Amino acid sequence: MKDEGKRKEESENEIFGKLVKKYREEASLSQEQFAHDVGCSVTYLSEIENGKANITFELANRIGSKLRMNFKDALRQLKPDE
Repeated sequence: MKDEGKRKEESENEIFGKLVKKYREEASLSQEQFAHDVGCSVTYLSEIENGKANITFELANRIGSKLRMNFKDALRQLKPDE
């Protein structure tokens, strides 16, 4: 197949997860500490960071607040061509 060489496009969950991980690491927070701070399990936070979880807006808002993420900038990274 010719399409095998093409890179798979990242999903919104994968992009959001990478942003969460980036901001968390820049804040020098462990997954354990951050999961506790936002009220979720470490396993669930790992799923979020790996783009495997569909999170609620409420949890996304708690994560964004804790990490001082600018959602406007984050959304631009999720949908750069809009």
